[in-house]
Amino acid sequence: MLKRLNISYTEISIFNALFMVVSIVGYRMWAVLVDLFGGKSVLRLLLLPSAVIPLVWIANEPGAYYLVPVALTLSGIILSGIAVSVTPLQYGLLPEGDEKPFYLAAWNASSSLLGALGPLCGAVLVRYLEPVQIVVGNLTIGNLQIVFAISAALRLVPALLLRGVEDAKEISSRRLLANMFGGNLLSYAYNAALFSLVSTAGRRAQATLAMGRSGHPLAIQQLIQALADASPKVRSNAARALGETGSDEATEPLIRELLDDSSDIRSEAAEALGALGHPAAVDPLIEALDDPDAHVRTSAVHGLAGSRGEEAQELLFWYFSEDFDPQTFPTLVEILGGMGDRRIVKPALNRMQEFHSNAIRLQLLNGVCHAFGAGDQFYRLISQGNAELPSRLSRLLKRAASTLTTSPGLTPAVRNDLRLYSRQLVTAHEQENSEFVEESVRQLAATLRDGLAPTTDAPYEVLSIYVIIVAINDYLQSPVRQELGDARDIFPIVCVNRLAVLVRALKT
Repeated sequence: MLKRLNISYTEISIFNALFMVVSIVGYRMWAVLVDLFGGKSVLRLLLLPSAVIPLVWIANEPGAYYLVPVALTLSGIILSGIAVSVTPLQYGLLPEGDEKPFYLAAWNASSSLLGALGPLCGAVLVRYLEPVQIVVGNLTIGNLQIVFAISAALRLVPALLLRGVEDAKEISSRRLLANMFGGNLLSYAYNAALFSLVSTAGRRAQATLAMGRSGHPLAIQQLIQALADASPKVRSNAARALGETGSDEATEPLIRELLDDSSDIRSEAAEALGALGHPAAVDPLIEALDDPDAHVRTSAVHGLAGSRGEEAQELLFWYFSEDFDPQTFPTLVEILGGMGDRRIVKPALNRMQEFHSNAIRLQLLNGVCHAFGAGDQFYRLISQGNAELPSRLSRLLKRAASTLTTSPGLTPAVRNDLRLYSRQLVTAHEQENSEFVEESVRQLAATLRDGLAPTTDAPYEVLSIYVIIVAINDYLQSPVRQELGDARDIFPIVCVNRLAVLVRALKT
């Protein structure tokens, strides 16, 4: 660089700093891979690319040495991996017993001697080849370039010798590359470095969660180790992050945390197991449904819901049907309602008075609306600004009234009655008369109940209509509805809107 390429000391310092930074990152990254997949797998991946590094040096000339930082970057990445891989591979191959230290000493002594002989051999070659010059196009190849070419050729020898080395952890290069480049490698690398460098618990906890969200396979072992971090924030986020990795490797450590009564992240472990959805987690989650800690019970409910199978739904409904637990009941209603389980409608409405919090009552009503197919409509309406809510509800009612009174699956007499009660309902809402709104909804529901008959073409839709009619009647009999404030009228209006959709789907 100094004599042949005429690079300044300042540039050389910058290039060397680049090499050191890349090497540090490389040591960190390759160490994780060696722990997971063994030294031979990493060496097999890196030995052949290492032969490219000397060839990159050949292409540099005075005034055109833009490939020097490329060569140093490749050296930092590849040579750091080779250095990390050799020692544990060699250590695993040494015989057990008192002779192991002597083998290590012999290895270190011989490799150090050969490392000292390398520059001497290079100097001899450079002096011997000094008069040689080969012109290839615009590139002049001198003695240094020839030495680089010899170095590249010699680097292929270890790749051949490696075939005879055994390693229990060995995997294919394709699988190793898949683990290296799965997910967001840049996000993982940045947050792994951040986790190692920062010392504040908050920043480390954020980096932990981000590593899980990167989806990179290398994050899993670091996150498992973070479950034992001194900071509860880091432990908590490590459990959540493991749930987001989707890896089966995370299941066993999370089960251990869930079953450990002394662990303070059992709730997070339960929900993470649900996110992973591994069959091995089902039994521990079922066991956690009877845990003395209400937070763990609630998280176990969420965890079982994460599997999203019919078996999980039946298990949750069985637990829902057992002794009433006020701490898990709202969560069960929300989850089973989200699964479309209409069996929760009547119990949820009848249990509203057991809760003094309006927030919990609204959660129950939202779960009921999900159960009979209204989706997020109830939640969107109760979250609407007060200024926009009346006009939004009026539009819903008018659309529902138009749909009901033109549905081909109803007789003309029933449609006429529905037209009358729909008008009354719109008027009552516009007059902000909640009692009249409820009476109009009751009459509308009774008209539909008496005017419908199950058909062979749409038994499911007719049954769904009856479920909503039952929900309306149970809600209107609940004394707590009067304490819901602005939300009092929203639930019956959502029910009417859903009825209109289902009735419209009926055939003549």
